[in-house]
Amino acid sequence: MRAAKNISACEDQICLRFVGDIMLSRKVGEKINQAGPKFILEPVQDILEKSDLLCGNLESPISDDAAKSGEFRASVLSAGVIKDFDVVSLANNHIFDCGDEGVEDTIKILTENGIRYVGIGASKTEASNPAVFDIKGKKIAVFGCTTAALFENVTSTKYSVLLIDDRHTPQIIEEITGKVDFTIVLFHGGDEFIPYPSPSVKSSLQNLAHNGVDLIIGHHPHVLSGYEIAGPNKLIWYSMGDFIFDSVVESRKKGGILTVKISRDSAVSFELLPTYINDDLQVVLPQEDLARTILKEIRTYSQKLQDADYEKSFPMLYIRKFFRYQIERLYCLYKYQGLLSTIGFFLSRAKYLPGYISKLIKRRAV
Repeated sequence: MRAAKNISACEDQICLRFVGDIMLSRKVGEKINQAGPKFILEPVQDILEKSDLLCGNLESPISDDAAKSGEFRASVLSAGVIKDFDVVSLANNHIFDCGDEGVEDTIKILTENGIRYVGIGASKTEASNPAVFDIKGKKIAVFGCTTAALFENVTSTKYSVLLIDDRHTPQIIEEITGKVDFTIVLFHGGDEFIPYPSPSVKSSLQNLAHNGVDLIIGHHPHVLSGYEIAGPNKLIWYSMGDFIFDSVVESRKKGGILTVKISRDSAVSFELLPTYINDDLQVVLPQEDLARTILKEIRTYSQKLQDADYEKSFPMLYIRKFFRYQIERLYCLYKYQGLLSTIGFFLSRAKYLPGYISKLIKRRAV
């Protein structure tokens, strides 16, 4: 893996570019209303534009009218932020934050802006359809999928999402791999704020790679994770972290633009350009020291993934990262919002404590 201040030219190769979670609501939405949709990505716009295929995970429904029942709702104006994206995955735990009307509006607005979507549909068949692109003589298929665990609180919807847990999903994807030159899966799952995939997630994604998927890009943990070479010219990047978000937590401000290049003879190479969300909520290229730190962290995570005893060591890795993140979160709240806000946040989250403890016990027992 390598990074440079300017991503190298694509030349006659196919350049696929990927980013992490894109959230266009809350403070990001306020900034868009104040400064316009071009403001958020202006420092990296030239890089994003120089892509044969640009992909991300849209974490917030887009609608001006749908009633918000969950955490996020982005304005129609915000669609201008992602105007250069070719495809986004909607198979994530926030797609139903504005109910079915929010899903309908999001699909309509994306379609009007020429942005394709994957991972959701009016039926299981539609949800499992990939977006297929013809790029420089090669057919490239993009799927979006997620995990059933993220939808336990969705009580009623007319939409389906593509689930990695569904026993038919690997077969559906495998059938497409024989009809295209390159297959990509945008996967939404894992543990929030934990840079290490659970052994079950690791196994599920490796299974997809071993059955024909060439590239898997993970979202949902909100922090950068490591990557794994799953076979000749096969890559799994377990989490791309946050790309556009409004968190004050430092580890969540670190992201990246992953470039995957496919040569004429189908050889695959990749490089990561670190990004950072500044206090104005712009996505910028970080200073050299920070960029090196980000790449070093990724190398550490990636090396851990190769450990022969990873399954046994995962519970302790999880617990350490869980507590480290919570401490970082409280520190950042205190730094940016003061003591009273920090105490208020802590008390507001007290109701989740039994769930956290239960999850930690389960991890420890793995």
